[in-house]
Amino acid sequence: SSGINAEYGLGCEAFALLFDDIDPRLHPDDEEKFKTPAHAQAHVTNEVYHQMGAPECFMFCPTEYCEAYCQPSFYMSTYLPVIGAELNLGIEILWTGPKVISKH
Repeated sequence: SSGINAEYGLGCEAFALLFDDIDPRLHPDDEEKFKTPAHAQAHVTNEVYHQMGAPECFMFCPTEYCEAYCQPSFYMSTYLPVIGAELNLGIEILWTGPKVISKH
């Protein structure tokens, strides 16, 4: 946390935690603490956000950041509802739309 706070102290005003394009499985050591990767990501993100004093611009990129990457589908994803329920409301969620690069 000291490295993050140092950046904040240097005048950086926008922050993001990016969980895109990663292995969606939990490390075996984390399986005892967290029910799913979504729970782990929301916990870590909320902790960093709070440690930084809830900065005005704080973004989160989920592992499922577009409809095409939702497993098994957007409407059947078990990941997105956890993120939506557990992530602090002050944190912006990055979403690219139906595809990685979407026209709309």
